[in-house]
Amino acid sequence: MKRLCWLFLFFFVNANAQNDEVIRLTEYLSSVETEFEILFSYADHAIESLYIPNRSFANLNQNVKHIQDFTYVEINQISKRVYALVLKEELNKAEIELIDLSNNYPISSFTISLKNLIFKSEDSSRLILNYPKSYSTNSLLIDAENYKIKRSSVANLKPNQVSVFYLERQAEELASILISNYIASGINKLNSGNEEIKVNKFKSFPGLVEADVLQNIQILPGVNSSKEDLSYLSIRGGTHDQNLFLWDGIKMYQTSHFFGMISAFSPYMIQSTEVSKNATNARYFDGVSGSVLLNTADQISTKSTTEIGFNLINADVFTNQPINAKSSIQISARHSLNFALNTPTYNSFFDKIFQNTEVDNALTNNTAQEQSFNFFDTAVRYLNQITADDFIRVNFVYHQNDFNLSKNQSSLTTHSSLRSELAQSNWSGGFNWKRKWNSSNTSEIQLGISEYTLEGFNASFNTNQSLFQQNKVQDWSFNWHHIQQWNKQINLSYGFQFNETAVTNIEEFDSPFFFSEERNTILVSGAYAGLNYSSKDKLSKLYLGGRINHFSKFNSLTFEPRLYFRRKFFNHFSLEVSAEQKSQATTQLVDLQTDFLGVENRRWVVANPKQRPILKSQQFELALQYFKNNWLFSIAGYVKTVEGISTQSQGFVNQFQFTNEFGEYNVYGLDFLINKQFEKTSTWFSYSLMDNNYEFNQLEPSVFPSNNQLSHVINIGVQHKLGDFDFSTGLNWHSGVPFTGLAQSGNDFPLVFDSPNQRTLPNYFRLDASVNYTVELSSQLRLKSGLAFWNLTDKKNVYNSFFEPNQEEETVKHIHQLGLGFTPNFMLRLIF
Repeated sequence: MKRLCWLFLFFFVNANAQNDEVIRLTEYLSSVETEFEILFSYADHAIESLYIPNRSFANLNQNVKHIQDFTYVEINQISKRVYALVLKEELNKAEIELIDLSNNYPISSFTISLKNLIFKSEDSSRLILNYPKSYSTNSLLIDAENYKIKRSSVANLKPNQVSVFYLERQAEELASILISNYIASGINKLNSGNEEIKVNKFKSFPGLVEADVLQNIQILPGVNSSKEDLSYLSIRGGTHDQNLFLWDGIKMYQTSHFFGMISAFSPYMIQSTEVSKNATNARYFDGVSGSVLLNTADQISTKSTTEIGFNLINADVFTNQPINAKSSIQISARHSLNFALNTPTYNSFFDKIFQNTEVDNALTNNTAQEQSFNFFDTAVRYLNQITADDFIRVNFVYHQNDFNLSKNQSSLTTHSSLRSELAQSNWSGGFNWKRKWNSSNTSEIQLGISEYTLEGFNASFNTNQSLFQQNKVQDWSFNWHHIQQWNKQINLSYGFQFNETAVTNIEEFDSPFFFSEERNTILVSGAYAGLNYSSKDKLSKLYLGGRINHFSKFNSLTFEPRLYFRRKFFNHFSLEVSAEQKSQATTQLVDLQTDFLGVENRRWVVANPKQRPILKSQQFELALQYFKNNWLFSIAGYVKTVEGISTQSQGFVNQFQFTNEFGEYNVYGLDFLINKQFEKTSTWFSYSLMDNNYEFNQLEPSVFPSNNQLSHVINIGVQHKLGDFDFSTGLNWHSGVPFTGLAQSGNDFPLVFDSPNQRTLPNYFRLDASVNYTVELSSQLRLKSGLAFWNLTDKKNVYNSFFEPNQEEETVKHIHQLGLGFTPNFMLRLIF
């Protein structure tokens, strides 16, 4: 499948490599005349302002056909060397003028597409269109750089008069943004209270050569991963599985490559990443800890764009191609580079991920091993503006991680070989239809399917036993959503949602033979509504929403209120109040730390009335902000409780590792942020204070610190632009993560644990830096390069500590797992 996707993608890129620009029809005719030594006869006024795609063909007939396909003329041969351009039908004539809506200034460079026709103005705000009368029922598309694409019916044009169109600026989207460049360039505070990162505007990120949609969100206070692992992202003290990840509205069960080292989503396919820590819109179900919305572009592309690049981990290609004036397609693909070269960056990632796993186990003198690893992802999006009021989106995404481990054992007389494998994949598809009924009512229907599979096969010389494990999730969803604009201050949104999730877990041993298969499903039906209110003076904002969920197997209803209120006062101060209740039917468990070769030991399960409760959360937040002269001060205090968590979902490696009790965790937290924006420089300082504790009534003690407790977190950064260079430097520091020590000292056996999570690891410290450089090689070609350094000081950061018994030798080994040491990376990218 990977090879087919790559072949298709490169064929598509090559086939469209010459589509990046259009050429004036008269110039194209002249070039054909010169090449084939012929003459075209035509009236200049009939084809003025008309452009066609700039393509060249080997013979004259192909060129003639190309001209006829993108114009309203037929070409007849008059003599051996003379060809005449004849109109297919009578033409209408209209003149168009474009004006900037914000300042009434004329727009002097734009393109207009009408069915198969392309008109272009390069130095004038006015453009004359000649078009066949039969096109009068079609729509035209107006595209100007940095402006929102405008669509209008040809019937609205005034014959022989000037038709004026006003375009809105595209870049700002001020209606939804409360504070732009909230922390650094490309980060915005939205009117909804959420935080957004515009991926293509995020110039550079400390330690990264290019954007990574899940690494980038860790710049936000309250979002972090103490394990330096994107599959262990924590939002305000929760676990990774308690976060809802939606790609184009479809739930994702696999979010990373390289088992947590990089995002599984191509940043070039993502337009923005929106993070909701509280007061989530009632439209969204699941994610009791937080929501991460990976939003893609909903705009029909009118210009062909292709990007090809690589860094020291992977190579990728992305293309965005217009099909016609109403539709376009986006395709991306990415593959790890280690099949050809093991770079220092790859080796650093590999050592970090596979430490203290089956892969890293000590080998005997007569045993050797070989391993291979690769990852791949691809995504396809098709957009079509069927009518002026109907828009559809079809999308597909596929992720794959494969790891193979071969162990060979030799003696004087025998040689044997065993092979272990680990595969992780996720494919998802969706269909979205948006209908604008009138100026006040818009509906949206979305269908989605997502399938996640984790398979591991582990063969051992020591036990002469092999183990096969599989964790499979199948998720189907349907959502109908409607927005009704009552007036300029109030809009109402409502809808319903159906989501069915099936999870299968399989285990099979060969000696002695044992087979177990468990499949559980749950259907969640939900209805929701939300009221958005903005005061006339723009000083107050209120969102009041709620949803009712029905869980099939529990035959129970839950009500989830959502609240967000903001009031601006004294010109520069804002007070925010946020609250929500949420529920979740799926979670991840860890049975044994050695599951799936010890690399990815979590498996998805669904709630069950007899075994596992539904997760439920409540959260309240109070925040104060001050914004003046590009200074931002923000402080937010919150209280959060998540009920129904299992000890098996928390990854315990102490006395509770093999228990299965249910309880809750409670978080009291404070997030503080200072940001100062200069003309070409952004600086930020954030500090988070957290008190995060478990409460399991059946355990002793019943209350103790959470595994995700980070008492103090500090993030300091600077982002600076100098000419074509973008620099960034960042410092990350946090207090040590809790761990459980031993009651006895030395290597006493068996293990006797001390009170849980009463000790802490050493403080974590990391200094990162990066620089990006972009240069225009030509009007159609850009080169982008980047250099990044992760952990410049090569600090040995311990992110996990536990004890491992050796029953045969009756000894205890104290394991320390380390984060990445000094890790450089380099990127080179062509954009054309």
